[in-house]
Amino acid sequence: MDPAVESTLFFREKGLEHGQTGGISVTFEVLLGTKSVHNENTKTHLKQGDKTSPEGAARLCYQVFTHERCTYVAILYAGPHPERDLRWTCQLPELPIDGYPIGGGPEDLGSMFRPL
Repeated sequence: MDPAVESTLFFREKGLEHGQTGGISVTFEVLLGTKSVHNENTKTHLKQGDKTSPEGAARLCYQVFTHERCTYVAILYAGPHPERDLRWTCQLPELPIDGYPIGGGPEDLGSMFRPL
């Protein structure tokens, strides 16, 4: 089955509307050091409400990507329908075997995201 159709059916079963078109796009780049390991522009989002006010048309924009056999789901925006395109950059730390930044733990992973 086409992945786009499969995603739409998955979210519909959960009572969520899955959108892949629309006026707003989200660009997301993931860096490891200075190397770009993911750079994509999408319109993929979950939505609630159409043709209403921005507050009545909530959106959750996300991207899924794989790097070094790990799959990531990045939630890039959650809130009222955005008024403009969005762009995010994430700096992945070079991780030791335990999977956390050197000298840190899970709480340090949230500092990897920054808006542009």
